[in-house]
Amino acid sequence: MKKKLDNVWFGLIVGIVVPILFALLFLVSTYDGEYSISSLVRMMSTNSAIIKLLCVAIFPNMCGVFLLNTLEMWNACRGLFAAIGVYMIVCCVFLVINMV
Repeated sequence: MKKKLDNVWFGLIVGIVVPILFALLFLVSTYDGEYSISSLVRMMSTNSAIIKLLCVAIFPNMCGVFLLNTLEMWNACRGLFAAIGVYMIVCCVFLVINMV
């Protein structure tokens, strides 16, 4: 089973999906205002709050990298690093958009 999960695509898919779920869970558990979640994310994207949310959402990926490194699942670990890189690029894009 371990050899079957040691796949770059598995790590990439998990690395993309888990931060989205973590960010949604974080928003739902901390926000109790009058706006819907979609309008809240839209408002957050106009200022730098979305960057902070994405940085918080990447935290489970970092924990996953250490776990996969301990289990010596190197290919899945590479996929998680690639997903972290994708999220960092998205953060940089939002940073550039908000500076203009």
